[in-house]
Amino acid sequence: MSKTKSVVMTTLLTIVIVVLCLVCVVPEFTVPFRVGGIWNKYNSVVSVTSYGSDLGGGYSAVYYPEGVVSAEDYAKQVNTFEGELDASIRKYLGIDADEAHTLDELKTLYENSAKGSKAVDDALYDVTEYVDGYIAYNSANFPAIKDDKVTNAALYLKVNEVCAAISGQAGQYAIKDDFKADFENTVKVIAKRFDKKNLKSLDVSVKDGVTVQVSVPRTVEDPDALFTQMGYTGEFVLKSHDKVALKAGAQTAMTAYFKKVTSISSGDEGVVRFDLTKEGREQIRKITETLRTDETDATLYFYIGENQIIGLGLGEQTEGIDEDALFISGSFTPESAENVAIVVESALKDGTVDLALSVSETMDYTVTAGTKSMNIVYIVFAAVMVAMFVFSIIRYKGLGVTHAYAYLSYLICMLMFIAFLPDMALSASGVLAVALTSVMMVLSNYYIFENIRKEFNTGKTLSSAIKAGYKRSLAPMLDMHIVLFVIGLVLFFASIGEVATFMYIFLLGVLMSGISTLLLTRYYWYIMRGLVANGKQHQFSGFKREVSEDDED
Repeated sequence: MSKTKSVVMTTLLTIVIVVLCLVCVVPEFTVPFRVGGIWNKYNSVVSVTSYGSDLGGGYSAVYYPEGVVSAEDYAKQVNTFEGELDASIRKYLGIDADEAHTLDELKTLYENSAKGSKAVDDALYDVTEYVDGYIAYNSANFPAIKDDKVTNAALYLKVNEVCAAISGQAGQYAIKDDFKADFENTVKVIAKRFDKKNLKSLDVSVKDGVTVQVSVPRTVEDPDALFTQMGYTGEFVLKSHDKVALKAGAQTAMTAYFKKVTSISSGDEGVVRFDLTKEGREQIRKITETLRTDETDATLYFYIGENQIIGLGLGEQTEGIDEDALFISGSFTPESAENVAIVVESALKDGTVDLALSVSETMDYTVTAGTKSMNIVYIVFAAVMVAMFVFSIIRYKGLGVTHAYAYLSYLICMLMFIAFLPDMALSASGVLAVALTSVMMVLSNYYIFENIRKEFNTGKTLSSAIKAGYKRSLAPMLDMHIVLFVIGLVLFFASIGEVATFMYIFLLGVLMSGISTLLLTRYYWYIMRGLVANGKQHQFSGFKREVSEDDED
């Protein structure tokens, strides 16, 4: 390539890389002109990147099985019952609400009275039954002696439902074996449901031994709906007019009627698709044929337990629905339609989850270091990258420059992949994957450069040495990248959660490392070599002829 062409191509390449680097990292700012009549903001690639819950925070909620309540909810319920008892005693005894009396004092006054109030007796019964019906629970000291005065309890368990008295040990309680079995099955089902969301950062864990805590990344659009819908338990049935229209029988499962349940999307609208078996198609035809004659509520409702999750309105339908599949839309977004499809499919394939769940309020949390944690990561990464560039240019001069351009190309592509690929979130495992593939890309180029040096020292011209060096390096480089890519691909399909995120980014990194090492670096050198006269290109590359003592003689 002529010197003029090299100058032009190198200048254009430099401009493109600099612009792309700025696009990736320049902080957010308001553009100095209007777009479509309004002022817009510029957002860099880094600023629009979604972070996993371990780096960018996310949403968290806790599932409480039936019979398990938080200490806060327990206290609220006790306070409610005691407030009703306080009001009932004051009303019966004619004591003004502003008159200072503790509840114990009021109960004593009532005991000393004629005790003829049904309202007071009922209120006293409610509070006593509730308090006696629960035992304070802390996983660190259970089984435990029942003590209503425990103040450091994390949870309260329903006696004879979740826990029971230990035979032969007066006053001591332990969690029932049947509850443990139901809870273990529930955890497996909940984890399986969330895994099907393919979130790139997800944690499902048992908390305090009897509750399930789930954390999801900020990429989730509606965490409240997600946590609520994923926690539906009970039997999957179809109802019309509040009566069961179709359910599993003693010998027939609901899979005899439904093949599978999936979701599809069209723009901002989500649709739930029910694929029917031959028997299911016939049953739906009969049910909807009966419904079409009812003008008050011609709707077929789909339930999981006590929760209505979807409704099929017949509208202007003049006869029963006779199709191989049902397509139900309505107010679904693509995300909520996917949630419903996952839960119904779970109810069909994973069996009925008998343990009812209540979900806590969704918590929006951030990592301890907040945004600073990612700033530190970027600063450290930039410092290491600059040090690597300096070393490369000092040792390999012109080849080091081509390596810097190739590495920047690799890094720009990785940042854009992470920012714009669907359902991608950068977590700590993702940072590790980028770091590992960066090291692989750098060492691969160094390996090739050293092979070029060896070939040059045999007396070959620089052009011949570069060709021979790449030829000598091709087989081991291909072997390494292909083997790592295949291993990563297998692990990606065999893993979930953080491991899947790591393998996803690792696969992209291996691919870009191979392209950058074997194609881009060499192409950039082809462009830049014309900047230096032929006789000085080896010096520009940092190579010197090694002269032996025999040659000097």
